[in-house]
Amino acid sequence: MEARTREEAWEEVNKMFPTDYEQDTASSERAGYPVYRSSADGVNAWISDLNCRLEVNIQDEETAEITSTNIWIVEDKVEKIAKLEREKDAMQIILDTQTKQIEEQLNLIERLRTELEYQKSEVEFRDGVLRNENEEKKNIYQKLDKIENENKRLKHDLAERDLDVIHLKAKLYDLIVTD
Repeated sequence: MEARTREEAWEEVNKMFPTDYEQDTASSERAGYPVYRSSADGVNAWISDLNCRLEVNIQDEETAEITSTNIWIVEDKVEKIAKLEREKDAMQIILDTQTKQIEEQLNLIERLRTELEYQKSEVEFRDGVLRNENEEKKNIYQKLDKIENENKRLKHDLAERDLDVIHLKAKLYDLIVTD
C-alpha cells in the first residue's frame, strides 16, 4: 500500500487499526523508532513508524496469526520538488537576511574602526600639542630665569655704580671744600 504523505499514511492506519493506540516508550526505546500499541485490553496490535513507511501489525483473534501491512510513504515527485523549492526559497530568504545582517555588522565594525583610528590620531595630536606646549613653557621658564638673573645682576651692578657715584660725589665734595 502507498500514501503520498505521512498524513495520508496515518489516515490509512486509522481506517484499518481496530482500536485507539498510544506510543509505547519502552518498545520505542528498544526498537530505535516510534512504536504505537493498542490501548484496548487483550488486543495485540501495534504500529511501527519506520519513517519511510508505517508497518501495521494486527493479531487475528481466532487464529492468533499476526498480519503485517506496510504503508509506504511515496511522495509525488512534482509535490516533492515543489516542497524542496519552497524550502530552498525559505532558506535563501534566511541566507539573504543573515548575509545582510553580517554586512551591516561588518560596516558597523569598519565605522567603529575608523572612529577609533580618528580618536587615536586625535589623542596623538593632542599629546604632541601638550608636549610642545610643555617644551615651550620649559623654554619660557628658562628664559624668565635668565632674565631674572640678568635683572639681579643689573640691579647689583646699578647698586655698585650708585655707590661709586656716591663715593665720587663725596670725593668731589672733599675736593671742592678742601681747596
